[in-house]
Amino acid sequence: MARTAWSTPPMRRVSWVPGCGGQGWGWNPAPLISLPLAGAPVPKSPFRVPVSEGCDPSRVRVHGPGLQSGTTNQPNRFTVETRGAGTGGLGLAVEGPSEAKMTCTDNKDGSCSVEYVPYEPGTYSLNVTYGGRQVPGSPFQVPVQEVVDSSKVVCAGPGLMPGVVRASVPQSFSVDTSQAGVAPLQVKVQGPKGVLEPVDVVSSADGTQTVTYVPSREGPYSIAVHYGDQEVPRR
Repeated sequence: MARTAWSTPPMRRVSWVPGCGGQGWGWNPAPLISLPLAGAPVPKSPFRVPVSEGCDPSRVRVHGPGLQSGTTNQPNRFTVETRGAGTGGLGLAVEGPSEAKMTCTDNKDGSCSVEYVPYEPGTYSLNVTYGGRQVPGSPFQVPVQEVVDSSKVVCAGPGLMPGVVRASVPQSFSVDTSQAGVAPLQVKVQGPKGVLEPVDVVSSADGTQTVTYVPSREGPYSIAVHYGDQEVPRR
């Protein structure tokens, strides 16, 4: 698109905005500019002007589960799409409680797949830049949690012993979750007639919890322990 600005004769000033030739046309890196004067081209017209493609970070799209949340010691993934954003350098950086390994794979279609592996839980800041400028949404604040493994939960204590328990006699046992990651603990104690008994759970700084319940009647009791919605296996 060209625009002519008139100045003191015989000077004329022309400004123009390079772009695509229209729908179905590609980018023209060296367009020809014709300057006719009184119906005849000026000397050396048309002029070939080299044009480099611009960079628009606002048109970069970043998406994927790795931008919403993450887990430690596992790859967390997201995708960066630069189609339509022009030519620019893609910058990726992650900051957080620990160093995180990051890799980027070019998909050869105007997008790339990014993986990062954090080693400590906490909030991580993912910076995505294009042409030296932040893309929309960047930096992304991502909460990272430890991997939960219920098989590493250890339950022990007299309150888990099989057999008949006496009514109104407090029963207790410990639950060690120090090696299982961070997750909510759920304990259900069911009495002889299927009634759920109240449970008291006291947490300690060393990653253990003490569970106490008081049977309302004598008989066999069933105890179910879940950690992070995963059933803790019986040993």
